[in-house]
Amino acid sequence: MPSEEKCFEVLRDLRWSDGVYCPRCGSERVTSHGEAQKDHCKRYRCENCERTFNDLTETAFAGTHIDLREWVYVMDELSGNTSMNELSDRLDRNYRTIVRIRDEMAGSLAKELLSKLGEEVEIDESYVPAGQKGTKTEDRPPRERGLKPRERGTYGKDEPPIVGAVQRAGNIVLRVAEDLCNKFVRTLLRDHAEKGSKVYHDDFSIYNYLPGYNDVTL
Repeated sequence: MPSEEKCFEVLRDLRWSDGVYCPRCGSERVTSHGEAQKDHCKRYRCENCERTFNDLTETAFAGTHIDLREWVYVMDELSGNTSMNELSDRLDRNYRTIVRIRDEMAGSLAKELLSKLGEEVEIDESYVPAGQKGTKTEDRPPRERGLKPRERGTYGKDEPPIVGAVQRAGNIVLRVAEDLCNKFVRTLLRDHAEKGSKVYHDDFSIYNYLPGYNDVTL
């Protein structure tokens, strides 16, 4: 069985191959923040949304007491047709734990495949009101009426932008953007679109710099 330290090194090489970024807001303004509770698992702090995360955040391995090396070992052995009963005996783990590892990894693989976009992707943003209109509150000031110049919504104004990337005649990915910027778009594409894909978009400035993609302004 591989060592826990080696498994985390490989995980970091794969997950952060283009540099560490916040899995929540997509920002690359990240600093080291000590060690997580699990040995060899590094912790980080996002300077943009001020949240902390670690190497396992938002992965199938997060929130469990199962060592990362056990996840790797079980999946490797199952691919070689080793029975789950035998793995349960080898690792001295409950049979249901082995089943959970199998099901979690299968679910993660299916989710990953469904979130991958094809060679032609259309990307655009929309703004969805998320305030308290229609809700009685004593502290909320009265809503001003009258025509106002149209502005782009923001997360802070209770009209969060939602960015959608759509594979032509295929999958769709939607993300709420707390900080709608070029880095957010690049992170979304990095996670879901292959390098070299053709990306169609409008002339909004957040789409101006998409290195590695063939972008087309509509």
